[in-house]
Amino acid sequence: MAKELDEDLIRNEKVIYRAELHWVTFFSPSFWMTCGVLMIPFVDYFKVIFPEKWVFYGAYGLFGYGAFLFLFEYIRHRSSVFVVTNNRVFVKMGIIQRDSLTINLHHIETVDIQQSILGRMLNFGTINITASGGTGLKKPIDYLNNPMLFRKYIQAYIRKPNK
Repeated sequence: MAKELDEDLIRNEKVIYRAELHWVTFFSPSFWMTCGVLMIPFVDYFKVIFPEKWVFYGAYGLFGYGAFLFLFEYIRHRSSVFVVTNNRVFVKMGIIQRDSLTINLHHIETVDIQQSILGRMLNFGTINITASGGTGLKKPIDYLNNPMLFRKYIQAYIRKPNK
């Protein structure tokens, strides 16, 4: 994704900060995969209630579901770009269906951050950028790693003249 971003930069534009999604998005897939693995030792207990092959199918199904979610999250992590340059903010997400947004820094009005208690402890949150004229992010960015630092760089370069 860095090569794709380099093609979008204009002359004298430098990348100031690059953000990414937080690792907590891998919790749900890991949970389902772990449930599938932990179900295997209890086959003898479950076969009283269900046929033995159904217990294995259930375990493999949970593991497969978790693996699918893990792959989905991995691709989402690798295909997401959140960059602050000295002139603009880039937000790009997706591979097949690509959501892309570029906002000039001087058009940004607000950068809203929402963090839960867990988000504050693990340093992730939801960010929403509003630009003049009602433009901006139509869908907030969930699970952004270190959203306060992302906002800090945006606000720092809003105040500076373009250099």
